[in-house]
Parts: sequence; C-alpha cells; structure tokens
Amino acid sequence: MAKNKDFVVPSRKQPFWKFVKKIFSIFLRKPKIINLAGEINNQALYLSNHQAKTGPLYLDMYYPKFHCMWGAYEMLGTYKERFKYLRDVFYMQKRGFSKAKANSKSWFEAIFNKYLYKGMHVIGTYQDARLKETFKKSLKVLNNDIGIIIFPEDSSNGYFDVLTKFNQGFISLALMFYRKHGVDLPIYPNYVNTKKKVIIIGKPLFANELLSQGKSFEEVAEIFKNAVNDLYYNYIENNQYKKY
Repeated sequence: MAKNKDFVVPSRKQPFWKFVKKIFSIFLRKPKIINLAGEINNQALYLSNHQAKTGPLYLDMYYPKFHCMWGAYEMLGTYKERFKYLRDVFYMQKRGFSKAKANSKSWFEAIFNKYLYKGMHVIGTYQDARLKETFKKSLKVLNNDIGIIIFPEDSSNGYFDVLTKFNQGFISLALMFYRKHGVDLPIYPNYVNTKKKVIIIGKPLFANELLSQGKSFEEVAEIFKNAVNDLYYNYIENNQYKKY
C-alpha cells in the first residue's frame, strides 16, 4: 500500500467510473432513500450494515454524498491476495460456501475486484500496526471535506440483518479528528437493503460527546450498533419504508 504522502484524495470528477456505474445500474436499480437526518454533512462518517457483497456497491452508486470507503486491504493487493481473501474469508468463512464453490467464484472475481475497489475509493483497513496508515489516509480525506462510509459490523461468522457487534475503529478515527481539529464529527447510522431497494439514513450521533459522558469505547460502539439496528426494526422489518 502507498504511504500517506503518496495518497491522492479522490476527485469528484470520475467520467469513467460514472460510465461503469451506469452499467451496474441495470442490475442494481435506484433505491428509495429515506433521509431522517435532514442536511447531511460532507465531513462525516457514515456507518452502515454491509449486506454481504452488494451493500457497498449499492451505497457507492446511490449514497447522496461523495465519499470514500473502508474495506479489507487484501482486496487492493496482488491477484493471489485478492483470490485468497475472497475464497478463504469472504466465501468460506463468512458465507459458508464449500471450497469448490468458493474457488469457482473467487478466481474470476479476483481479476476485476481490485479495479472495483479503486473506483469505489476504498481505503484499505488492517488488523495490525498498519492501521495507522488507514487513519492517516482517512484524516486526509476528511480534511478535504469528504466523508467516509464504514462497515463496522463484526462479520466473522457471516452477515445478518440484525447486527451483533461493532468493531471500534471508527471511534478511534473520530477521536483523532476531534483531538486534531476540535470538531466532533457527525456519525450517521445507515441501513441498506438491496432486495427491498432502500437506503435509510439516521440522525447523527457524536462519538466524543458520548465518550465525554464517561462511556467506554465498547459502550459507544454498542450505541451506534443499536442505532443501525433500530433503522432495520423501525423501517425494514415491518415494511414501514413503503410509506415513504
């Protein structure tokens, strides 16, 4: 991965990617967007469920704010790294596919997924000390008035409608930004459902405000997880989204 000094903030002008998204729009129709937040900040974090493979692409195509995304660093690596991640982690571990089925899907997808991730402006995330590079790039993006979509759900055992646990990296990023700029970033809970063709944007919460109340990182992560799940319970599970 390139060091932060080599990282170029994505441009809003993307003629080729806009053309690619038009092709994808044939298969992923434009969703109903339910905005409960009102005006949405550019400089913000947008938390969402992942909904397996289609959620990130759906959000990239239709989310109302220009953004980058956090995603697995392996998918920005070599073909071998991409193939191994898709086969062993995404399809076998998270989706429960057999090795043969995972192999058959991964060998082809690994060819073009790197370019898909680049088009979606994915910032690679790590589970070791290299995570500091993710934070540096993310801060640079935020400093340029661009938000970041983050999928904090713990998907080790798969993807579910009701999220069970949130990883805490987004809290660390928000706290870094607050310490550097004195701004408590708005963090918007979102819920996406590609089958029902709906994206719900919730009212923002503020990580530093919650931490200053004496809550731990674990408690703050739980609050945000519940906020995302509430969008599911209140609008998806009971089909209330149809009223909008």
